[in-house]
Amino acid sequence: MNKEQLKQVNSLIKDQKWSEAEQEVQQILNKNENSSEAYAFLTDIYLKKKEFAAACESAQKTINTKPNAAKGYLLKAKAYLGLNNLRKASREFKAAFRLDPDSPDVYILKAKFSFMKEHWEDAYYSILQLSQEDQQTPEAQEIRQVSGEKLIERNLVVVRESYQQGILWRAEEFLRKNKTIDANHPENNRLLEEHARRETQEAREKLERGKFKTALIYAKSGLEKYPKHKGFQEIFEKSLEQVVEKAKEHFEAGEWDKTLQMARDGLYYDESNVKLRKYRLLANKELKKIRESGK
Repeated sequence: MNKEQLKQVNSLIKDQKWSEAEQEVQQILNKNENSSEAYAFLTDIYLKKKEFAAACESAQKTINTKPNAAKGYLLKAKAYLGLNNLRKASREFKAAFRLDPDSPDVYILKAKFSFMKEHWEDAYYSILQLSQEDQQTPEAQEIRQVSGEKLIERNLVVVRESYQQGILWRAEEFLRKNKTIDANHPENNRLLEEHARRETQEAREKLERGKFKTALIYAKSGLEKYPKHKGFQEIFEKSLEQVVEKAKEHFEAGEWDKTLQMARDGLYYDESNVKLRKYRLLANKELKKIRESGK
């Protein structure tokens, strides 16, 4: 097909003049029955007309004239999808994937195929493999939206089961997965807030039982994961005060190693803390004196 023929057929397809487009392509094939490009156009026309059986035949001719190109297999897979023959569609898709695994058309078909099989995760993440431009097509947006919603629903089932089983880390993992899919999902955000309150309470209980270093770890983690949630900052500050107090006790007792370790533990979470930096410096000085006196 020359440029003028391509332009003419594309224009007719764009205007949804299927019969005229089909006639134009048939005329081209009458002159050159081995035109893979023409058969691909003809297949595309049949697909748009939802004449899937005819599309299958035309796609096969596309493959016959150019067997090492992914295009024909992709078209045939689409035709089989239109016929709801997922088994044969899968076979053609795999052939296309082997020939051109990085093609955007392959990823959109993979997403559509997974979508029809209700494999929501595969469908959703296949769309994300596309370029930003390709993700904006109506088909890609529909697959992403619907599969994303279904994936969130499925993940929320796992979250609730995890809570019932006491596996809190798994519940949080799936809540965070959902957050990347839809940051504004009301139920997911409600459960995340509930999870943050639960972690706040755990951190507070650790602090009240004198396990201030553990409380410090919990609070720091909470601040990073839930920056807008109130409570973690207060626990963090109180835990750090306890670390400072403990470093002071060790120093006044002449326990330089313990002073140094306590200061280092606290500075790991707040490297700018002036008091802990002071105790680290003083402990290092005392330890240096001991090393030098032993020479």
